[in-house]
Amino acid sequence: IHFYTMFQVAFWKQTLSRLKPYHFSCYCTKSTTKTTPVIHTVSSSHHMFVVDNSRDSIRIDRYLRFQIPSLPHSLIERALRKNQVQLQSASSESQKVFGGTRVYPGDVITVPISWISTEFHTELQSKHQHIASKKLKLDSHPQLHSKILKQLENSILFSDQHCIVLNKPAGLAVQGGLHVGEFHLGSFLPSLMKRTESALKITKKHDGPSGGQLIKPSGDAPSGGVLVHRLDFDVSGCLIIARSKATANLLSRQFISKNIQKSYWGLVFSGVPKIHAARVKTVMDPKTGNIIAPAEFREEQAQIGKAAIQKKRNERGMETNAKSGGGRRFSPEVQEPDEYGFAKKAVTDYEVIRRKGQEIAWIELKPVTGRKHQLRIHCSQGLETPLIGDSRYAAVAMRNQRDKLDTIFGENWRTISEDYVEIPEAGSLKSKRKSEKLQNGNLHLYARWIDFEVPLIENTKKAIGNYKKWFEKEAREWHKNAVLYETPVKEPKKQNSVKNNETSSGLRLRVYSPPPEFFVRNLRTLGWNSELQQKLADRRIN
Repeated sequence: IHFYTMFQVAFWKQTLSRLKPYHFSCYCTKSTTKTTPVIHTVSSSHHMFVVDNSRDSIRIDRYLRFQIPSLPHSLIERALRKNQVQLQSASSESQKVFGGTRVYPGDVITVPISWISTEFHTELQSKHQHIASKKLKLDSHPQLHSKILKQLENSILFSDQHCIVLNKPAGLAVQGGLHVGEFHLGSFLPSLMKRTESALKITKKHDGPSGGQLIKPSGDAPSGGVLVHRLDFDVSGCLIIARSKATANLLSRQFISKNIQKSYWGLVFSGVPKIHAARVKTVMDPKTGNIIAPAEFREEQAQIGKAAIQKKRNERGMETNAKSGGGRRFSPEVQEPDEYGFAKKAVTDYEVIRRKGQEIAWIELKPVTGRKHQLRIHCSQGLETPLIGDSRYAAVAMRNQRDKLDTIFGENWRTISEDYVEIPEAGSLKSKRKSEKLQNGNLHLYARWIDFEVPLIENTKKAIGNYKKWFEKEAREWHKNAVLYETPVKEPKKQNSVKNNETSSGLRLRVYSPPPEFFVRNLRTLGWNSELQQKLADRRIN
């Protein structure tokens, strides 16, 4: 036995001495049971990472971005689709992963070896510089930069030490792209946060929501705010921006658990919904965005082989609901199916506020899920009553009924709103969008209000009491836009909660956004001014 032990020690000493220091690291889980250290090393074609405690319960795509900052997100998603990234959980065998799969301490992630090579990153850097040279820069248009920044400052609906609720103007993208360059909301966040932090200086202990201490971003948080969700390019209204990553994490968990409610107002034409108030449930094609079937369809109607269905269900943790005749339901341990080869379920609640015959209706939309362009698709294809000004999903209807809309509203209804942000886009794209705006007018859809739980970092009775005092005494300037109220605290269910040890404070905020000027003008043209004033004054929490 002594000879065998000495042989093992000599063997591992010789083996580990040949490995370079950056090719391996050891990790031991903090548990009462003894575990063998996991060596994170490389092979001829793959490289392995071992998740530590600092990246607990993080998405795998974000974890890879932390480990390899120069890696583009599109490349990570492509590798996940092609099964080039493998995940071996500490409690189970290797499994198929997607961008939303979360990793935990002890998990081993295998990636292609080329991702850590110098030549690979040099090529990526050259491509990035080539693309960046074509993008618009903020420095190239200083007057427009200051104008948009001032407009964003005047559009703040609510601000505290945790987050900002902004009335995002139409025409401003939330995230960047090739055509918008740096002229998107994310580029203005650092400057916007610095200007709003000066208004949060606290002198008394009871003034602040957290006992008088200003919550600043943590060490790994960016210098500016953190985007939590998005709004479409042509949609204005309430948008939450977190001040730190800790707050963004709390708000993201509320979106996952559907604890955040949103309401939109819209004007539809070419008919009115047949039912006054109902729920639209559809399945949307992730590639085209079109509705492919109602949500309660059976697998036999999906034109997919039973073997392929069972294979995809097993890969994504789906189960068969025998009571619904073979319909789909989501496993509580797995998030909703992602976009790769699988349809997405979309659910929207709506209610008709006013209607004008069978031509135009003013409706309220409350999305239950958050799919891309969900409300616009549900109005145009689900209810068959498209939104006015929707040049993407209602181009044919707008072209056929433009004369009728001119008769109802007059020619001024197509006038572009003064709050609309016009950025210096590329010539062909700019002329195309401008012609669409002149023909179809503004998109008559905006985010009326958003309701969420106050993201308190320290969820204690003292913190809740301090926040109430701060809102009543020091936040009076926000009372015209925000309502603070309490709800009964419910114990989280184990299978639906993101973390079983999370508790709810029961303290919620509802922030309202004023309607755009063109929306108010057209409602008054239809003779609905009294109903509009009643709706704007109604702050009841249902």
